[in-house]
This record gives sequence, structure tokens and C-alpha cells, in this order.
Amino acid sequence: MHGTKKTLRSKPVSTASGLVSLLYHLVHATSQGQLDPELVRDVGRIIYSEMELLQSASKPSQVDMDLLREAASRFDEVVLRARSSLLIDARNQILDPGPSGGRLASH
Repeated sequence: MHGTKKTLRSKPVSTASGLVSLLYHLVHATSQGQLDPELVRDVGRIIYSEMELLQSASKPSQVDMDLLREAASRFDEVVLRARSSLLIDARNQILDPGPSGGRLASH
């Protein structure tokens, strides 16, 4: 929430299955171009903090941990791909600004 202070918690509020579900929702929306990759990366930092808290406080089952690792791996892949795409698009706009400008490509 905007304007609220972060509070230190000793217990996670989220469940492993909830975090897995959230990661996959973000993966899908990001891969569809519906979310800004920078926003998703920042949300991912919060999710990873919650995952660490969950691991240390409630000791999830091995199955839950495997599912979390798999979802986090997929999340990282998609965010990296989306952010790389942004960089490539920016580079291409600089090198080829469109029909009106001079191209900066080397010959």
C-alpha cells in the first residue's frame, strides 16, 4: 500500500501454494506483455522476501519447496527475457530511429 511503512514480521502470511500461484500469474502476464518487466522485477523482490520468511519460519514440505523453486526459476527466466527485450528494443530505436532520421549504424 502506498505510504505505509514496512513492518518486520516473524511469521509469513502467505502460503507456499499462494506464492507459486502468484509467480505463475506474473509469469503469464509478463510473457503476454501485459505487465512492465521492471514492475514485475520489483514485485519479485517482495515475493522472494516472503519466500525466505516462509522457509525460515514454517519449514514448508519438500514438495512445496520444489514447486516454489520451479516457479521462481520460471519467473526469473521470463523477467530476464522481458527486460532483455526492452534493452534490445531501445538499442534498435537508437540505431534505427525510423523513416525520418539518419541511421547510426556502422558501415
